[in-house]
Amino acid sequence: MVILMSRVLTSFYLGLLLFTLSYSGFMYAAMLVPVAVGEGLEQRYQRFLLAKNKPAEDITTLIAKDMTQGVANLIIIKQALHAAGLPIEYKFINSPNAERGFWLVKEGNAVISSLTAYPETFNDDAYMSSVIIAPREIIKGIYGLPSNYELMNVTSLEQLQQFSAVIHMAWSQDIITLQKLQLNTLVLAHDYDSIFKQIKFRHIDFTLLDIPKRENKNRFLNGIELKLVPNVALELAGARHFIVSKKHANGTIVFNALEEGLKILRAKGLINKYYQEINLLQKKPQSWKILNAM
Repeated sequence: MVILMSRVLTSFYLGLLLFTLSYSGFMYAAMLVPVAVGEGLEQRYQRFLLAKNKPAEDITTLIAKDMTQGVANLIIIKQALHAAGLPIEYKFINSPNAERGFWLVKEGNAVISSLTAYPETFNDDAYMSSVIIAPREIIKGIYGLPSNYELMNVTSLEQLQQFSAVIHMAWSQDIITLQKLQLNTLVLAHDYDSIFKQIKFRHIDFTLLDIPKRENKNRFLNGIELKLVPNVALELAGARHFIVSKKHANGTIVFNALEEGLKILRAKGLINKYYQEINLLQKKPQSWKILNAM
């Protein structure tokens, strides 16, 4: 009964706010929402809107050069809040990494993060949105040196278990996925650059990376080339959610509007459409084998 009354009151205050924002003299008012973003994301977001010559609410496709997941998430958040009747403008707060961004949200310094989070990220200081990306919807490629012929010929999980891997220490679900494989060795790297260097110079065999849409699937960084092991991939098990602050004064209002808006976007198929356009969600080729499929 107490929970039901709390939900009723929350919905009432959300409706009251939305009425106020849309009423006569306040019809153009917009809530300023502090959002935690990584380095350079604000500029990429603004460049995308400038190229489209449209506000985020009117965007219908995310197909664009150099599109990133961070920009896509900012578009999805703003469209969801707009669909729920809550007009907002972003106040960008830069954070050096995902952990810092999530901390800013939990401390109430930001309302929301531009990054999605796995369930283990959440505590009592943050709201967890409904599922944005379902478990096992994301597949990742297995990448190693082109000269590692044994790795390039892997066709089974049993074969892959004989190799060593390196993964970014902040990629929690990648880590969990690899731990479940019971590999020969698993090393954690402090930054993206270190992943490539450890494979090149410390003879670690492979890592997991997103598979690009382009014909050449290989990845390059600072003169180091990593090749995609052909026709095999791994699924990530965890779901992803938006993280919203409970401590910020506008956190509850934004969270409830976000949930309403996400339902609308999801019903229209827009969330999956956008993530497919940026290649985060991929159609699994029938010829490929998912080594850790359940």
